[in-house]
Amino acid sequence: MPLQITIHDPRTYYTANSPISGTVHLTGSSDIDVGQILIIFSGRCESKIEIRSGTGKDSTTRTYRALVPVFHYETVLFTGPWTLRPNQHSWDFSFLFPSRCHPSGGDQFRGPIYNFNDNPHQALPPSFDLPPLGLSRRVSGFVSYELEAKLIRDRSKLFASWGSETIQQLLVKSQRDVPEPDPQPYTLYQAISCKSMHLLPGYEDRSLTLREKLHSIRSSTLPEANFRLELRLPRTCVMGWALPIFLETNHNIDPSTKKAPPVVYLKRVKVTVETWGTVRCCSKGRALFALEDSDKVEAFDRPTIIGEYDGLKNPLSITEPIDLRKLLNLYLDPEFFSPGFSTFNIEVRHALRVKVVVECARKTFKAEWFPSDLLIYPEIYQAPTAVIGERFPHGNMLPIQGQNYPPPVPGGIFQTP
Repeated sequence: MPLQITIHDPRTYYTANSPISGTVHLTGSSDIDVGQILIIFSGRCESKIEIRSGTGKDSTTRTYRALVPVFHYETVLFTGPWTLRPNQHSWDFSFLFPSRCHPSGGDQFRGPIYNFNDNPHQALPPSFDLPPLGLSRRVSGFVSYELEAKLIRDRSKLFASWGSETIQQLLVKSQRDVPEPDPQPYTLYQAISCKSMHLLPGYEDRSLTLREKLHSIRSSTLPEANFRLELRLPRTCVMGWALPIFLETNHNIDPSTKKAPPVVYLKRVKVTVETWGTVRCCSKGRALFALEDSDKVEAFDRPTIIGEYDGLKNPLSITEPIDLRKLLNLYLDPEFFSPGFSTFNIEVRHALRVKVVVECARKTFKAEWFPSDLLIYPEIYQAPTAVIGERFPHGNMLPIQGQNYPPPVPGGIFQTP
């Protein structure tokens, strides 16, 4: 007696206030004793932490979990008891995605912890899937939405067939209310001092003799070129858009003995988006998020390389600012990334990590930048509408962090507005 859900006008994804309708089909080759047939429309946030200790036979694992309902709606499609004859039976249903969470019957909260959002009527979090990460401390979690058709058997009959159910997952995406967010660019730099005989005229493209190499050991007598490797990054971006990242060099004439700008080549660059955050759980049988020793909060970090350039055989001369969007495919694929959000037991953020290798006067220099949060807006734009009593106009988008930077330090990394 298979149950099947058919969605009318199915979509690849849904958003807040999206209608969804369909039909539940029941097909049987023999009589079916039915008590009830239900359609359940729900969303939930689940998290799990496994802490392993010891090795071999002495190893133990303690598991912490949390399940928070986002919303839960039920509709009774058929009420018995009744015996349905062999045939195909069908019932229509319709729902509307709420704009905010309604976690009725959920766990009780004891107050905010870290950056989690404990507002019971927060905006719907987007679908999210975090597979188990880590070894001794494994962290996983997901936000899921689904339709579930359920057949409950007629319990008044001793030999009645058992019930059955079928589930159909639904992808939910959040929306932004800003048509073209300001990327809010800022600049990081690393100061580089290059001392080499190859900076001298006539020495640029030839190998040094043994005597010249020995002379190069006395670095105080070598010509010197000082420059800054500058990286311009966005604080915000939109899912599905290319990240505007620019790389350039600026010659620092004052401390340099070589007054002409040195020739700098780009050998390698790697851009990584770090998806990081935290989950919280409690042990079985304890109140969720209670201030007890059983409550656990663990961090996770999932790096994803979105662009990599290898110019070892053909280095690229940095004579003017390089738009890395033209060199690399700095595209945030919605299939692999989720906008940053914070909900009951899962918090997700993003940050950029950029590694660069350059060459000057046949010497190699490395630079790495790991700046503050990258706020990723959803790819779907929805013009804001006036809502009476609206208290959270921006849903569960995270605020931009780290906009106040420390003053520059000698030889360190500094940002300019």
